[in-house]
Amino acid sequence: MSLKTFLIACLFVASGGGRAWAEQDQKDGLKRTGAQARHTPLVELIERCLPAVASLQTVQKKDAAGVFTMGVGSASLIHEEGYMLTNNHVLFRMHEGQAFLPGQPPMLFRIIATMSSEDLALVKVDAGKSLPFLNFGRSHDLMLGEPVVVIGNPGGLVHSVSEGIVSGLNRSTAVAGTFLPGMVQTSAAVSGGNSGGPLINALGEQIGVITSKKLDGENINFAITADRVREVFPTLLSAELRYGFRLGLQVEMLKASVVVGDVSEGSPAEKAGVEPGDWIEAVDGREVGHGVDFHLALVGKASGERLELKIQRNGEHKNIEVELGELELLEPVAEEGMENGLQFEG
Repeated sequence: MSLKTFLIACLFVASGGGRAWAEQDQKDGLKRTGAQARHTPLVELIERCLPAVASLQTVQKKDAAGVFTMGVGSASLIHEEGYMLTNNHVLFRMHEGQAFLPGQPPMLFRIIATMSSEDLALVKVDAGKSLPFLNFGRSHDLMLGEPVVVIGNPGGLVHSVSEGIVSGLNRSTAVAGTFLPGMVQTSAAVSGGNSGGPLINALGEQIGVITSKKLDGENINFAITADRVREVFPTLLSAELRYGFRLGLQVEMLKASVVVGDVSEGSPAEKAGVEPGDWIEAVDGREVGHGVDFHLALVGKASGERLELKIQRNGEHKNIEVELGELELLEPVAEEGMENGLQFEG
C-alpha cells in the first residue's frame, strides 16, 4: 500500500469515527436536556426541604383492655440541634415515639413542651450531629393562590409530598375540642398522619403547621400560621419557668432578627446592661436568627449560670455577660385564724 493510499484510509476512518462520537454526544446531550427539563423548581424545592421533615411513629399507652396502639404524625426540624415542631394531638397518650428522617437511622424523640390550647408541641431528637432544618417564615402577607407544598407521613407513608395553593385565610377549626382561629386554608392534599408537618412556600420557608382537614369536603385543609407559632412560642417553651432561672428580657417574635423589645426592671438582663432595641446576634457563641432561635438557646439553662450575649447597638458590636438569677415564685398566703375547707353560713 502506498503512503497516499494509507493516508486516505486514515482520513476515512477518522471521519466516520468523528461522526459516531458526535452522534453519541448529541444523544447524551438530549438525555441531559430531558433530565434538566424535569428537574423543575418544584423538584428542587422538595429536594431541599425533604431532609428537614420527620415522619413520626408513636406507641400510645395501654387502653382499658391493656392494649398498646400505634399512631402516626409528622414534624418539621426548626433547629440544627434536633428541635422539631409538631401538633399536640400527635402526641396524645404517647408512651414512646420514633422519628424517621430521610437518610438517617430511626431516632427516639422526647417531648420538650406541649400546649394543648394551641395544638402545638416541641420535641427533640439527639442525632449527635447538626441536622438540616427549615427556615421559619412569616405568614402576615400570604396571598390567595400562591403555591405551597406539604411534606409528611399520611397514613404512615413516610416522606410523601403534595402540592396546592393557599386557598383561604383567617379560617377557624377545632381539634380535640380545642377551637383554633386564624388558620390558613390550603388545597394541598392532607390525610391522617400529615398532622404536625410543615406547610412550605415557594421560597422553601415554613409558613404553617398542618393541623386538620374538613372531613365532609375535598382538599379543604388547615394549618396553624407561622406568625401564630412565633407569637405563642415563648409561652409554649416557657424556658425561665421550666428551668427555674430568670433572665428578664423579651424579644420581638415577629421580627426577622432577634430584637430586644422589653427589659424588666431590676432583672439580671437590666443589671448586665441589656437595653430595648438591642439586636442579639448570638447566645453563648451560637448564632440566633429570630425569636424562636433565641428561646431555644435558653433550653437547659439554670440559675447561677452565665449567659454571653453578642449584641449590636447603634452599629457597634459588643459582648454582654448576664448571670442568670433564680426564679422567685409567689409563696402561698395563709391568714391566721382561717380553717382549711369550705364552710357555708346562712
